[in-house]
Amino acid sequence: MTGVQTCALPIFAIDHEEADRVPLVFRQLIPFNRHWDNAFERAEWLEAQGVDDRLTFGLEWFYHPDVTVNYHTDSKPGERYPLLVAEFNTPKGELRTIVRKTDDYDFEHAQLVGDHNISDRVIKHLIETPEDIEKFQYLLYDPRNAQLEGFRQEAKRVNDFAKGRFWVDCLGGYGHSSSEMEMALMGMERVIRGVIDEDPLVLELLEMIDDWYMKRLEVMITEKPDTICVRPLYETTDFWSLDLIRKHFFAPLRTKAKLLNQAGIKLHCYTVTGVMPILDIYKEAGVDLLWGCDPLPNGDADLAIMKKEIGHSVCLMGGLNPTHTVECGTREQVCQETIQALNCCAKGGGFILSPAGSIWEDSQHVYDNVMAVIHTCLEYGKY
Repeated sequence: MTGVQTCALPIFAIDHEEADRVPLVFRQLIPFNRHWDNAFERAEWLEAQGVDDRLTFGLEWFYHPDVTVNYHTDSKPGERYPLLVAEFNTPKGELRTIVRKTDDYDFEHAQLVGDHNISDRVIKHLIETPEDIEKFQYLLYDPRNAQLEGFRQEAKRVNDFAKGRFWVDCLGGYGHSSSEMEMALMGMERVIRGVIDEDPLVLELLEMIDDWYMKRLEVMITEKPDTICVRPLYETTDFWSLDLIRKHFFAPLRTKAKLLNQAGIKLHCYTVTGVMPILDIYKEAGVDLLWGCDPLPNGDADLAIMKKEIGHSVCLMGGLNPTHTVECGTREQVCQETIQALNCCAKGGGFILSPAGSIWEDSQHVYDNVMAVIHTCLEYGKY
């Protein structure tokens, strides 16, 4: 569709159409934060630079109305760090987790899920016994029965602002995959061993989370975002064999894709490493957008193979290494990697240029490198 004049260029790319140029999208851009105070100002500022942006809204995690939560900080002789304790009182009894507040734990309360909990920070995991599963059901409250006024209002605010100018991406399933959630709730080693050994407790929790995930998606699709984002970061060959991925994670991903497809919404997967051996799984499952393509040699994505094997049906998003290239590289290296990604993936549409992760380093050097990405993309990314 050469000649299309729109700021929502990522949508054309996801549909495998060529607009005026290759879209350029960033995640976090810490060196640029001084230019805006909120997401809407960010989108407009980036638009003025010739950059596309992604506006998001999400659905909060609802607990059953009868659940009460108590957060407090504790200490223990011999422990270097304060201990963050979260207690959830349910009709079936108490659930409790204890997390070390290390110097890099940027939360005041113990969090239930996320990368920060998949480590030895956690002293006590929330779920350890079959009885805990019964209790945990009260924390996976059906969002279809919750008060959704806040979610509806935020979705309307984002959609009204975007009005086709900007890509609207809804953060699905609390932003996490079922395996990532379970690893945070039970511990990585126990989950991996449990899946391999077909531990009923581990498999039951996976199924329970997937069911809850689908109920959340049913709510999200009613607000008609362009895409819904899921994060199968812990469902790649970094953690599992191909057989286990197909056995336990392929069907839930395909089910999500079918639900979204029926609603006219695209499935957006964000994952970074361990994806090359499972490209066919993403294609078969019906993934529309794969974000996090971190190029060789510092990443493990072979862009040429990805474009050849799935690029005609799955939109690829990435092409730039955020740390080694954008944050630490020279301007020449930044420009070279940008041009290489465009030459490899842009033809025929289905490509969005982006760093494979966030830009955290706040310095003039990084600021200048990001501007080099922008200028190079605008010059060499024309259709």
